[in-house]
Amino acid sequence: ELLRRRQEAGKFPLAVLSAGECQSPIPEKPGQGGRAAHFALEFALEAERAGLSPYVLLSGASDGRDGSGEAAGALLTHETLSKARKAGVRPERYLEQFDSHSFFREMGALLPAKNTGTNVSDVRVMLTW
Repeated sequence: ELLRRRQEAGKFPLAVLSAGECQSPIPEKPGQGGRAAHFALEFALEAERAGLSPYVLLSGASDGRDGSGEAAGALLTHETLSKARKAGVRPERYLEQFDSHSFFREMGALLPAKNTGTNVSDVRVMLTW
């Protein structure tokens, strides 16, 4: 949906705010992380395939805790995957293992966990220019 909106906007800068909790089948022995970080990693890989650049994406849990990881989600840019690959890190492996928390921890892109006292839904903010 975010990539489709980018295409519709053409050459103009775009800000997209979205909320809701994504559903995804979880393997029997998943790694660390939750919906928000998993969404961010999946988005980054799709954006890379689509050639989306530049962008910034924040994907986080409104209650301040994203699944089993010690984070609220992730904050990444169009450069996150290229930095990972240059460091020998394969983001696809983390996505396959549902271990997005470990990927974003290695990349220094985790949002710190903090109890917000609310649990409305996950939130995502994407900016492109």
